[in-house]
Amino acid sequence: MERISTRVYRAPSGDLNKLDYMTLQPLIKQNIDILFVGINPHPLGVKKDGYFSNSGALWNQLSDVGITSKRIDCRMLLKLNMGITNIVLRPSVTSLEVSKKDLDEGRERLLKEIEFAKPKALCFIGKMPDLGLTKKKQCGYGWQEELIYGSKCFVMIFPTFRCSKQKKIKVLQDLPKGCKSLNIKLPKGL
Repeated sequence: MERISTRVYRAPSGDLNKLDYMTLQPLIKQNIDILFVGINPHPLGVKKDGYFSNSGALWNQLSDVGITSKRIDCRMLLKLNMGITNIVLRPSVTSLEVSKKDLDEGRERLLKEIEFAKPKALCFIGKMPDLGLTKKKQCGYGWQEELIYGSKCFVMIFPTFRCSKQKKIKVLQDLPKGCKSLNIKLPKGL
């Protein structure tokens, strides 16, 4: 299986060979149905070479509401005409370590990815990616009113946020309902 972790180089001093950190590549292609957007990778996810591979909570919840037919490896998203990326490339243990500078740098790159992928729907994994991208002061869970490059936006509760699984699933159940109105065909089986 092809690795999705990759090196990120920064050259503020002009040294193009300086390695700052490892991260996860965006898994995107053009004209996808749903693009999942997280805040940034967890170091264990980078080490295990997969988005949300440290707990699996995201994949279990997506399966519970019928977005995927079973718990999947993130690489399978492209086969389902879906993708996943992060607004910030730099890994951290918690999102509290994400700076305004990180968000500002990531916002421009993420908008280019959205423009390239042209997803019918964006699913923000938690409120922070939505707030970081749109610069709104607050947002609710579920479908949002605004469009980003023509993509309808949905905000789910972060998979490991401390609230009941029932509450997370109740919010997330609106995602497949909205997908039907966007002519997104969800998988019957893998």
